Amino acid sequence: MANIAGQEPYLEGTGQMVIKILIALLLFAAPCFAGTAQIRNVVGMAIQNSGGSIVDDFSSACTTTGCTNYTAITSYGMVVSSGTAKGNTNFQTAIVYHETPTGSDDHYVQYSRDNAYGGGVLRCNGTTGYLIKASNATTVYLYPFNGSTVGAYVGGGAWTGLTLTSSSVIKLTVTGNTFELFIDDVSQGTKSDATYSTGQYVGMHWTRGSGDNPAIDNFSGGAL
Repeated sequence: MANIAGQEPYLEGTGQMVIKILIALLLFAAPCFAGTAQIRNVVGMAIQNSGGSIVDDFSSACTTTGCTNYTAITSYGMVVSSGTAKGNTNFQTAIVYHETPTGSDDHYVQYSRDNAYGGGVLRCNGTTGYLIKASNATTVYLYPFNGSTVGAYVGGGAWTGLTLTSSSVIKLTVTGNTFELFIDDVSQGTKSDATYSTGQYVGMHWTRGSGDNPAIDNFSGGAL
Protein backbone atom coordinates (compact mmCIF):
# COMPACT_ATOMS: atom_id res chain seq x y z
CA MET A 1 0.00 0.00 0.00
CA ALA A 2 2.74 2.47 0.89
CA ASN A 3 4.40 4.15 -2.03
CA ILE A 4 8.09 4.01 -1.21
CA ALA A 5 9.83 4.91 -4.42
CA GLY A 6 11.45 1.85 -5.94
CA GLN A 7 11.20 0.11 -2.55
CA GLU A 8 14.54 1.75 -1.75
CA PRO A 9 13.77 4.83 0.38
CA TYR A 10 15.45 8.11 -0.35
CA LEU A 11 17.94 8.66 2.43
CA GLU A 12 18.74 11.91 4.13
CA GLY A 13 21.37 13.32 6.45
CA THR A 14 24.00 11.08 8.00
CA GLY A 15 22.17 7.95 6.86
CA GLN A 16 22.73 8.91 3.24
CA MET A 17 26.46 9.40 3.78
CA VAL A 18 26.79 6.03 5.54
CA ILE A 19 25.13 4.27 2.61
CA LYS A 20 27.35 6.01 0.07
CA ILE A 21 30.46 4.89 1.94
CA LEU A 22 29.12 1.35 2.29
CA ILE A 23 28.30 1.10 -1.41
CA ALA A 24 31.79 2.36 -2.34
CA LEU A 25 33.39 -0.26 -0.10
CA LEU A 26 31.23 -3.01 -1.54
CA LEU A 27 32.07 -2.06 -5.08
CA PHE A 28 35.80 -1.97 -4.21
CA ALA A 29 35.50 -5.45 -2.70
CA ALA A 30 33.36 -6.83 -5.56
CA PRO A 31 35.90 -9.49 -6.60
CA CYS A 32 35.49 -11.13 -3.20
CA PHE A 33 31.82 -11.81 -3.87
CA ALA A 34 30.48 -14.67 -5.92
CA GLY A 35 28.43 -12.34 -8.09
CA THR A 36 26.68 -9.01 -8.39
CA ALA A 37 23.47 -10.48 -6.93
CA GLN A 38 25.21 -10.81 -3.56
CA ILE A 39 26.33 -7.18 -3.72
CA ARG A 40 22.79 -6.04 -4.50
CA ASN A 41 21.44 -8.07 -1.57
CA VAL A 42 23.93 -6.60 0.89
CA VAL A 43 23.30 -3.04 -0.34
CA GLY A 44 19.55 -3.59 -0.18
CA MET A 45 19.76 -4.81 3.41
CA ALA A 46 21.86 -1.80 4.39
CA ILE A 47 19.34 0.59 2.84
CA GLN A 48 16.41 -1.09 4.56
CA ASN A 49 18.07 -1.07 7.96
CA SER A 50 19.12 2.57 7.74
CA GLY A 51 15.57 3.86 7.35
CA GLY A 52 14.45 6.58 4.99
CA SER A 53 11.59 8.73 3.79
CA ILE A 54 8.03 7.43 3.75
CA VAL A 55 5.32 8.56 1.35
CA ASP A 56 1.76 7.27 1.13
CA ASP A 57 -1.11 8.79 -0.84
CA PHE A 58 -3.45 5.94 0.13
CA SER A 59 -4.26 5.03 -3.44
CA SER A 60 -4.74 1.35 -2.50
CA ALA A 61 -7.68 0.40 -0.32
CA CYS A 62 -7.18 -1.87 2.68
CA THR A 63 -9.07 -3.27 5.65
CA THR A 64 -8.08 -3.48 9.30
CA THR A 65 -6.19 -6.73 8.81
CA GLY A 66 -4.73 -5.86 5.43
CA CYS A 67 -3.08 -2.43 5.71
CA THR A 68 0.42 -3.39 4.60
CA ASN A 69 3.36 -1.58 6.23
CA TYR A 70 1.37 -0.33 9.23
CA THR A 71 1.16 -1.68 12.78
CA ALA A 72 -1.54 -0.69 15.27
CA ILE A 73 -0.40 0.31 18.76
CA THR A 74 -3.93 0.41 20.14
CA SER A 75 -6.56 -2.31 19.93
CA TYR A 76 -8.08 -0.40 17.02
CA GLY A 77 -6.46 0.08 13.65
CA MET A 78 -6.96 1.79 10.31
CA VAL A 79 -8.72 1.32 7.02
CA VAL A 80 -8.06 2.99 3.68
CA SER A 81 -10.96 3.91 1.42
CA SER A 82 -11.69 6.66 -1.09
CA GLY A 83 -7.99 7.57 -1.11
CA THR A 84 -7.70 8.43 2.59
CA ALA A 85 -6.76 6.65 5.82
CA LYS A 86 -9.27 6.46 8.66
CA GLY A 87 -9.77 4.86 12.05
CA ASN A 88 -11.82 1.70 11.92
CA THR A 89 -14.10 1.89 14.98
CA ASN A 90 -16.62 4.43 16.30
CA PHE A 91 -15.99 6.05 19.69
CA GLN A 92 -12.40 4.79 19.83
CA THR A 93 -8.88 6.16 19.39
CA ALA A 94 -6.64 4.34 16.93
CA ILE A 95 -2.86 4.87 16.78
CA VAL A 96 -0.70 3.24 14.09
CA TYR A 97 2.89 3.58 12.92
CA HIS A 98 4.59 2.90 9.59
CA GLU A 99 6.95 -0.06 9.85
CA THR A 100 9.76 1.69 7.94
CA PRO A 101 11.98 3.53 10.46
CA THR A 102 13.06 7.04 9.58
CA GLY A 103 16.59 6.14 10.62
CA SER A 104 16.82 8.93 13.19
CA ASP A 105 15.23 10.08 16.45
CA ASP A 106 15.11 13.54 14.83
CA HIS A 107 12.57 13.47 12.01
CA TYR A 108 9.32 14.88 10.65
CA VAL A 109 5.76 13.79 9.93
CA GLN A 110 3.55 15.54 7.38
CA TYR A 111 -0.05 15.09 6.23
CA SER A 112 -3.34 16.75 5.38
CA ARG A 113 -6.63 15.96 7.12
CA ASP A 114 -10.32 16.77 6.84
CA ASN A 115 -11.24 16.69 10.54
CA ALA A 116 -9.75 17.93 13.79
CA TYR A 117 -9.66 14.49 15.37
CA GLY A 118 -7.03 12.91 13.18
CA GLY A 119 -3.33 13.68 13.00
CA GLY A 120 0.30 12.64 12.88
CA VAL A 121 2.45 10.54 15.18
CA LEU A 122 6.22 10.88 15.59
CA ARG A 123 9.16 9.80 17.77
CA CYS A 124 7.39 6.49 18.16
CA ASN A 125 9.26 3.36 19.31
CA GLY A 126 6.36 1.00 18.69
CA THR A 127 4.74 1.67 22.07
CA THR A 128 5.40 5.26 23.11
CA GLY A 129 5.59 8.51 21.18
CA TYR A 130 3.86 11.80 20.49
CA LEU A 131 0.68 12.63 18.60
CA ILE A 132 -0.51 15.94 17.24
CA LYS A 133 -4.17 16.93 17.33
CA ALA A 134 -6.01 20.03 16.14
CA SER A 135 -8.89 20.69 18.52
CA ASN A 136 -10.45 23.08 16.00
CA ALA A 137 -9.47 25.19 12.99
CA THR A 138 -7.21 27.48 15.05
CA THR A 139 -5.55 25.39 17.79
CA VAL A 140 -3.10 22.45 17.74
CA TYR A 141 -1.94 20.39 20.74
CA LEU A 142 0.94 17.94 21.21
CA TYR A 143 0.41 14.90 23.44
CA PRO A 144 2.68 12.09 24.64
CA PHE A 145 1.23 8.58 24.58
CA ASN A 146 2.13 5.19 25.98
CA GLY A 147 0.19 2.43 24.27
CA SER A 148 -3.47 3.40 24.34
CA THR A 149 -2.94 5.94 27.16
CA VAL A 150 -2.67 9.54 25.95
CA GLY A 151 -1.17 11.97 28.45
CA ALA A 152 -1.81 15.67 29.04
CA TYR A 153 -0.74 18.04 26.32
CA VAL A 154 2.85 19.27 26.53
CA GLY A 155 5.00 22.21 25.62
CA GLY A 156 3.60 24.86 27.93
CA GLY A 157 0.43 25.33 25.89
CA ALA A 158 -1.00 24.88 22.44
CA TRP A 159 -0.18 26.46 19.10
CA THR A 160 -2.98 28.99 18.73
CA GLY A 161 -4.21 31.58 16.24
CA LEU A 162 -3.81 29.20 13.32
CA THR A 163 -5.84 28.97 10.12
CA LEU A 164 -6.48 25.32 9.27
CA THR A 165 -8.57 24.04 6.38
CA SER A 166 -9.09 20.60 4.87
CA SER A 167 -6.35 21.40 2.34
CA SER A 168 -3.80 22.62 4.89
CA VAL A 169 -0.51 20.72 4.96
CA ILE A 170 0.51 20.07 8.56
CA LYS A 171 4.12 19.22 9.36
CA LEU A 172 5.73 18.59 12.72
CA THR A 173 9.48 18.19 13.24
CA VAL A 174 11.35 16.98 16.31
CA THR A 175 15.01 17.73 17.02
CA GLY A 176 16.22 16.79 20.47
CA ASN A 177 13.48 18.01 22.82
CA THR A 178 12.20 20.68 20.41
CA PHE A 179 9.05 20.29 18.32
CA GLU A 180 8.31 22.76 15.52
CA LEU A 181 4.94 23.06 13.79
CA PHE A 182 4.55 24.14 10.16
CA ILE A 183 1.29 24.95 8.40
CA ASP A 184 1.67 25.12 4.62
CA ASP A 185 5.47 25.43 5.03
CA VAL A 186 5.20 28.37 7.44
CA SER A 187 6.64 27.88 10.93
CA GLN A 188 4.20 28.39 13.79
CA GLY A 189 6.83 28.24 16.51
CA THR A 190 8.24 25.57 18.80
CA LYS A 191 7.36 23.62 21.95
CA SER A 192 9.69 21.61 24.17
CA ASP A 193 9.21 18.30 25.94
CA ALA A 194 11.58 15.61 27.23
CA THR A 195 9.13 12.79 27.99
CA TYR A 196 10.52 10.57 25.19
CA SER A 197 13.97 11.05 23.69
CA THR A 198 14.09 8.07 21.32
CA GLY A 199 11.82 6.57 18.67
CA GLN A 200 12.35 6.41 14.91
CA TYR A 201 8.84 5.67 13.61
CA VAL A 202 6.14 8.01 12.36
CA GLY A 203 2.46 7.28 11.99
CA MET A 204 -1.11 8.50 12.40
CA HIS A 205 -3.98 8.55 14.86
CA TRP A 206 -7.74 9.08 14.76
CA THR A 207 -10.43 9.64 17.39
CA ARG A 208 -13.67 8.67 15.75
CA GLY A 209 -17.11 9.77 16.95
CA SER A 210 -20.59 8.90 15.76
CA GLY A 211 -20.97 11.86 13.42
CA ASP A 212 -17.44 12.15 12.08
CA ASN A 213 -14.84 9.89 10.53
CA PRO A 214 -11.58 11.86 10.36
CA ALA A 215 -9.48 11.13 7.29
CA ILE A 216 -5.77 11.66 6.59
CA ASP A 217 -4.18 11.99 3.16
CA ASN A 218 -0.75 12.60 1.63
CA PHE A 219 1.11 11.14 4.60
CA SER A 220 4.90 11.36 4.71
CA GLY A 221 7.82 11.29 7.09
CA GLY A 222 11.59 11.01 7.20
CA ALA A 223 14.83 11.90 8.93
CA LEU A 224 15.96 15.49 9.31
